[in-house]
Amino acid sequence: MPVKIKFFSTLRAKAGCDGMDVDAKTVAEAIGQLEKKYARNIDFVKILGSCSAVLNGENVTFLNGPRTKLGDGDELVLFPPLGGG
Repeated sequence: MPVKIKFFSTLRAKAGCDGMDVDAKTVAEAIGQLEKKYARNIDFVKILGSCSAVLNGENVTFLNGPRTKLGDGDELVLFPPLGGG
């Protein structure tokens, strides 16, 4: 099932693109595919590990976390932590 993943901020910069489509059944599986695809991009993988995931406008923390199921056409947005002060 194709799921659109969007990257923001430093994650987008490290990936070199705005996002990608993956075939995944859960959020964890989608993240795993990104980790595998970008395994040689250490900075991307580090940032990915601290991202907040939002599925169709809802934070997955308030759904079923990494086990949240994905459906055809879903949009998973990954937000890296914000810094500054």
